Amino acid sequence: MGIISHMQSCDDFNKANISNINKKNSKNSIKRKSLKNPSCKKPKSEKIQFKQIGIKTRLIDVHKISRNDMQHVKELGNNDSTYINALLNLETVINEYGKEYDIEDIFKHFLKQFDNKYKYKVCMMMKRTDGVINGYEFIWEVRFKDWYLLQIQEKLHDKKRKI
Repeated sequence: MGIISHMQSCDDFNKANISNINKKNSKNSIKRKSLKNPSCKKPKSEKIQFKQIGIKTRLIDVHKISRNDMQHVKELGNNDSTYINALLNLETVINEYGKEYDIEDIFKHFLKQFDNKYKYKVCMMMKRTDGVINGYEFIWEVRFKDWYLLQIQEKLHDKKRKI
């Protein structure tokens, strides 16, 4: 057989040599070296605890979505992961459009879209920044704004009837 390196031939390269190499580079040898040299020790990092609030709690407390509405979303979803993803998508939309539009209107449109088209493909309602094509822009930039204008026109028309 041919020569692998200037040190040894193929025939000499066996499991015994491999285990010897691995032993020299093993975790145990690193631990022994670091115990001998105190400058190698890593400083202990401070334990930082983040207050982690669940998505349900955030939507209820921060965005004032009722528990009944959350239950309705859960009933429309086919499993728990779909439910959680739908709530995350709802929170994203509320954060983006909540300043311009009423949260109740955003939620109504979200339920309508989720129930009619996206309950089995909730990932299509997710905002993506990685270039993957999905329906987020179409749902919220086109459909929602058109739907919202119709809602405003209906409210104005109803007010004119009452007067």
